[in-house]
Amino acid sequence: MSTYSTSASAASPGRPRLTPWPRARFVAAALACCTVMSGCGTEAAPVKTQSTAEPDCMPSRTMFDAVVKAHVASHCGTCHGETPNFGAPNTLTGSYESLVAGAVGTRFVDRIALRMANKTMPPTGGEPVPHQVQDTLVEWASCGAAHPDHSVGLVVDQPVFTAPKTADAGLAHFDLTADNFAVAEDELDLYECFTFSAPVTEDRFVRRIEVLIDQSKVLHHVVLLKDPKKDFALGRKKCKGMPSDSQYLYAWAPGAGAVAFPEGGMRVKPGEHYIVQIHYNNGAAVKNVKDNSGVRIFHGPVAGTEYGMVAAGPLVFSIPPHSTTTATGHCLVKETTTVLAGMPHMHENGVAFEQVIVRKDGTRETLVSLTGWSFEMQPFYRLTTVLNPGDRVETSCTWRNDTADAVNMGTGTSDEMCFDFMFVTPPPKNPYCNDFVLDASADAGYLPGKCAGADAAVAPALSKTKLLFTGAPDNTGGDWGTARWQLKSATLALPAIAKTYMNPETSTIIGRGQAWTEKGRLTIDASVRILLELQQNNGVDTVDKLSMSGKVIAGDKVGEGTWTPDCGGTVAQPIGWSVHGDELTIRLGKSFAQFVVPGLYTFQRVGSN
Repeated sequence: MSTYSTSASAASPGRPRLTPWPRARFVAAALACCTVMSGCGTEAAPVKTQSTAEPDCMPSRTMFDAVVKAHVASHCGTCHGETPNFGAPNTLTGSYESLVAGAVGTRFVDRIALRMANKTMPPTGGEPVPHQVQDTLVEWASCGAAHPDHSVGLVVDQPVFTAPKTADAGLAHFDLTADNFAVAEDELDLYECFTFSAPVTEDRFVRRIEVLIDQSKVLHHVVLLKDPKKDFALGRKKCKGMPSDSQYLYAWAPGAGAVAFPEGGMRVKPGEHYIVQIHYNNGAAVKNVKDNSGVRIFHGPVAGTEYGMVAAGPLVFSIPPHSTTTATGHCLVKETTTVLAGMPHMHENGVAFEQVIVRKDGTRETLVSLTGWSFEMQPFYRLTTVLNPGDRVETSCTWRNDTADAVNMGTGTSDEMCFDFMFVTPPPKNPYCNDFVLDASADAGYLPGKCAGADAAVAPALSKTKLLFTGAPDNTGGDWGTARWQLKSATLALPAIAKTYMNPETSTIIGRGQAWTEKGRLTIDASVRILLELQQNNGVDTVDKLSMSGKVIAGDKVGEGTWTPDCGGTVAQPIGWSVHGDELTIRLGKSFAQFVVPGLYTFQRVGSN
């Protein structure tokens, strides 16, 4: 059933790239076009490939009026608006009739979808189109015959954990399905959970899990989770996001296959609760849909190797507005453990994922590295390796938050997560693994950002600073002049009570960065790593990257104003500053564990004009 192969990637020499085998059903990626403000360029030669639509496809006029027209205007209108701009040859924001005119395969709706499939639209550097929008528009354009291929752009250095095409003979099975679930004609981006009690009368080993596809025109992904605390009542309910305290066991998206244990399996007990979460999107406006999709679980006697699942990754982090943030979780290996496979998991802000084994002797081995993250494409990868006592597993996620609000760790899809859900043996005693580690060689991972000055230092000095538990000092203002500055320290200003929730002796903040000032203008380019030991040996290990430049307008209070970026962001934010001789301290609001606290950047003057 697997539809993946590995091939060399020009972007990452020597590293296999996950790519789909050619398949007409999933060739389209989205009905979208230019999303950048300039440089859209002229249209390339027509794509010569099979149409994604059915021969008699006529996209729904009702769906066009309800959502498609607005999506096209939003994501295509900059270039392909009423008056084509930036080299675009035609408009796409006209009437419904203009988009669907002509024979199937030659219409604007068909050609645009195919341009997206061969990655010539949006142009390089364009804003990505949200996958929910891709889902809706591609299905609308193809009358449900095609789904976006969310593996496009995904680069990963490990093979997909594939299973034989068929189950072993003699295995019993049970099905967990939606049972004639009605999907309305206008239903978009619906997440529905179906909770079941395991229909077994004695302990068994799950040997294989595969998807059951019924109404493919509205089906986008299927996830199987275990609900060990039985938090979800039996039956069905809407559940966008990962139900609290649940454990991933299997995930399917178009093109993915089954998972199977080579021998032995994962234990299932009578009465255990399992959740099947299904993502529906009826972008094609198909009428009278009743779906019976779900999963089939093959099981056998308790014999052979028993596998369990452990989720390795950070449990506490926050992603500030308009920023790129990396969080790292550390899992200390206490007993010899064999890893079979793992499923990296983030939500919609995810950019990259990396997991590294730090051996007891200090050597580092990459377990899995992934870029081009897609929320809809979360297969298990083959990670066969042995972990020994004294080893450490570092799990790092990178997110890009383009919104004006902080994104925190949580189970909802508007929150974020960072885990590798790994099949391991022996089964772990704790389903999560996150230990605090203060690495003496830790760095901030600084590289000059897009807003850095032309004279930016490649490796400014490293700073290490303790937390401040007395609150933030008052801003005193002052004239910062025209100068270049180097980061001297970075810290968070916390109230004294925060000491009861963390270890102030081991917690530290590491930074590298620089700043440029001139009259009424500030540029900061810095990378700050926050290492905090919390209760029960859990910790925070995040890297915030700030590269922003813009005007600073003074407010009514001394040393306070508004920083309005024209590079690195679009939303103004409050700012405070204090100048003392050759030191400049900038105060910004920083997201920390679902709170906003003062973040203090102190710079030392290193040059002036």
